[in-house]
Amino acid sequence: MSSEFGNKIKLSIFGESHGEAIGCVIDSIPAGVKLDMEKIYFDMARRAPGKDKTATPRLEKDIPHILSGVLNGVTTGAPLAMIIENTNTKSGDYSNLLSVPRPSHSDYPAYVKYQGNNDIRGGGHFSGRLTAPLVFAGAVAKQILAQKGITVGAHILSINGVLDDSFDKANVSDKELLAVSSKAFCVINDEVAQSVTGITLSRFKKNIPGVVSFWFIVLVGLVALFAYFLAPDSTSNANTMHLSLSNKSPGFTIDLIQTEKDSSKVSLLRRLWDGKTPLLSSIPVTSYRQEGDSIFYREYIGEGVSSPEKPMLRTPAVSIKKTTFYLGTDRYGRDLLSRMIIGSRISFTIGFVAVLIAIAIGVSLGAIAGYFGGKIDAVIMWLINIMWSIPTLLMVIAVTFALGKGVWQVYVAVGLTMWVEVARMVRGQVISAKQMQYVEAAHALGFGKMRIIARHILPNIWGVGIVITASNFASAILMESGLSFLGLGAQPPIPSWGGIIRDHYMYMVMGKPYLAVVPGTMIMLLVLAFMTFGNTLRDALDVKS
Repeated sequence: MSSEFGNKIKLSIFGESHGEAIGCVIDSIPAGVKLDMEKIYFDMARRAPGKDKTATPRLEKDIPHILSGVLNGVTTGAPLAMIIENTNTKSGDYSNLLSVPRPSHSDYPAYVKYQGNNDIRGGGHFSGRLTAPLVFAGAVAKQILAQKGITVGAHILSINGVLDDSFDKANVSDKELLAVSSKAFCVINDEVAQSVTGITLSRFKKNIPGVVSFWFIVLVGLVALFAYFLAPDSTSNANTMHLSLSNKSPGFTIDLIQTEKDSSKVSLLRRLWDGKTPLLSSIPVTSYRQEGDSIFYREYIGEGVSSPEKPMLRTPAVSIKKTTFYLGTDRYGRDLLSRMIIGSRISFTIGFVAVLIAIAIGVSLGAIAGYFGGKIDAVIMWLINIMWSIPTLLMVIAVTFALGKGVWQVYVAVGLTMWVEVARMVRGQVISAKQMQYVEAAHALGFGKMRIIARHILPNIWGVGIVITASNFASAILMESGLSFLGLGAQPPIPSWGGIIRDHYMYMVMGKPYLAVVPGTMIMLLVLAFMTFGNTLRDALDVKS
């Protein structure tokens, strides 16, 4: 890499990525050129790191300080010297680069060129950080050319197969060049900028475990949504009991004589949410026969045992149905498969509701603490530290006792304990982001503080929040399962996976382990899916990988 450029105007750059400063010296600049520093700052801000997910997360203001060559905003003809101070340096991250050079970097060529004496921190003088003084010099050169009637513009032609439109090189206008150059993402066709997100999608698709996890989450979500249409026992909470059929093995089949209530007035939406009305009666039978308007049946009492023949008047509400219990029955004789399907609602929705509560509280407090600082930050951090010091499960149990037992109480309790991590993350990100140039520009334009937080800072830091959100989903599922196991979650007869384990964990040593293993496995798979999906999404959004 050369540090000197140019013939008529000579440019020399200096500094290292993690040194005290970087900068440049521009020689042979004509005297009397009036520099518009706002335009220079604009070009520098477009290059500055940390402003979006396509850039390196390193946070630097990249504000140039002119040391010489300019007086009262006009070039003097003397060499123009400029420096940019480095503030976000982490030298320790690069301590092993002499022995383990990074692929696709200049670590090894620099080692060879300087006989092992090169600055390895962040690539030293060979780092992309040294493009900052080049951008400054280019911004100055653009203004010199503009004063001579020459307009310079460029656009991104393609990225990873995504193609932008092209200029008409014979008839391109100054207006077109300036328009594309003023964009944060320099493309002629704005739709192409959206297409670049396809690169992230492409990286995501290459991770097979992540893709499988995503579709598993979607599948569980669909099952939870249409649970009452998929469950064999579609009555409310799948709570149809047959005590004589308790703990039957998977695949057990028997005839059931069912008497239904009038459910004609139940709307489709109500059935989607709450299922059918409970049956008036459901009788397992070993045999039956029909004579006229009557049914004569023998009720199933136990294995190989049935009652004497009993009569029943046959009405339109009475039906005979051969039923297979594909996962067997629980200790109350309820269909385990139906209970598992409907129980998925609790485990799945707890993540959404709890995360929404956590985001609402955590983002608000974290953003306020990070942006305003001072006493406000101290008070909020004191609250965060207090909440952080209390064991999570103990806190959830305390909130549950205060609110009472029930589904919505669990949602609120879990959400109120998960906001702390979100608040800490948001606070740290806001502290870094509020020093960025786009925030300073928003201040200069007179925008209110809350607008700056909501419309400028938060959208630029939410990439980190996506990963935490996926992790919180998994944590919420585990927490709800633990509460249900302790009897503090969803209350009977509402099914939940944790509650099913609580009812049957003793059967692990009584010859029916599947009664507890099946819901436990589903909890494990759903948690694993959310964690894998979150990690995959993080890798897809990580521009450094």
